[in-house]
Amino acid sequence: MRIDILTVVPELLASPLNESILKRAQEKGLVEIHIHNIRDYTEDKHRTTDDYPFGGEAGMVMKIEPIYRCIEALKAEREYDEVIYTSPDGIRYDQHEANRLSTLDNLIILCGHYKGIDYRIREHLVTREISIGDYVLTGGELAACIQRALDRGGNLVIPAFAVGRTQEMLYAIREIKQRGLVTGHDHFPVYVDSPLAVEATGIFLQCDPTDFDDETRAILKQGVNPIWFDGLKLSVSSDESKLINTDPQPKVILSASGMCEAGRIRHHLKHNLWRKESVILFVGYQAEGSLGWKLENGTKSVKLFGEDIAVNAEIAMLHGTSGHADKEGLLNWLAGFREKPKMVFVNHGDDSSCKAFCATLKSMGYHADAPYSGTEYDLITGKLTTYTEGVKIDRAAAFKGTQRAKQIYEDMVAAAEALLALVQARRLHHPPREHQQRQRQAYGADHQSD
Repeated sequence: MRIDILTVVPELLASPLNESILKRAQEKGLVEIHIHNIRDYTEDKHRTTDDYPFGGEAGMVMKIEPIYRCIEALKAEREYDEVIYTSPDGIRYDQHEANRLSTLDNLIILCGHYKGIDYRIREHLVTREISIGDYVLTGGELAACIQRALDRGGNLVIPAFAVGRTQEMLYAIREIKQRGLVTGHDHFPVYVDSPLAVEATGIFLQCDPTDFDDETRAILKQGVNPIWFDGLKLSVSSDESKLINTDPQPKVILSASGMCEAGRIRHHLKHNLWRKESVILFVGYQAEGSLGWKLENGTKSVKLFGEDIAVNAEIAMLHGTSGHADKEGLLNWLAGFREKPKMVFVNHGDDSSCKAFCATLKSMGYHADAPYSGTEYDLITGKLTTYTEGVKIDRAAAFKGTQRAKQIYEDMVAAAEALLALVQARRLHHPPREHQQRQRQAYGADHQSD
């Protein structure tokens, strides 16, 4: 069997199609899978695949021309049994349908984008539309993580930046609760444990409705608060924060900082990393050398507040939650210029990512460079005047100094907390001499009055 997949994001499919059962099937020659980038069949300089629907409706759909060219190029090489479009309107994919497809020799699978594809493709080129069923794909990972943690009797701990990311997670959890995507745990509690996040959430709630997008305004018109829901609890004081980990009820905990380098999140990690029932879910970029990066990369033990903590919890990542535009977003932004930029400088990213995106821009006809610090360009002449070679920084080593200072501080805090607890316990059993003297004076005065 041969399967040809048409998509505008081939890099997203390459990895999963070369793992596990599909990988073994290809190695044994049971199936051939070929991925085709629809952008390779465009003819404009920006490799545009999206357009307004034929007929002038709202939204954006994939253009007919590049898809038509791609399908016709494939059909010129061999006959295809089916051209399948993945669509929520299609027939339900089940075992019967899987058995039927397994008897075919050649398949084309067309993956949609945005609101779908030009309806003329569905009418004249597609032979069958298939849906995997009533499942949430985008955002479903968060609901699945909540479900797993609560089912096990553990906690879902989400390290999140206080401003922006925390509110995005609240928006998503509100929708999860509203749609009942987590079952068997009605009214499960969600804690926001960060004073700054609590203040930022309050500011979001005070925003003028005109500041929101159409989707959020539609929610507000229904009388629904987009980032508030039943079971949401805000923790401000340190005492409130400590009580979260003494409560055995399974819960969701949002706490800063996002890379786990500081803040209350480290306390929650201390109480949950060793628990195999819990899930630690990262929803943002983790800089190399940070605690979050170490956990993402499979470290088996970490040191928190002077203690070695075994990492038994499930470590998960929620991709696609970055506040920055991805590759497609940046390309679409560039395509919006009426006059093509004379030069594009790529920075603010990992070295490998900057170089790769720069290469993509060059392949599309842009003059682009990913300069290192110290490189100089004359914007008037458009010429390079000073070029600086990049020097790789050992980020893990750079973190060692700050990590050592942080560990000393945490050890001091832990020692101070232990000393304070000892003093408080001693006061309960052995009141200070002045207090005892006042008690005796009061006792004497009471007896004199008698």
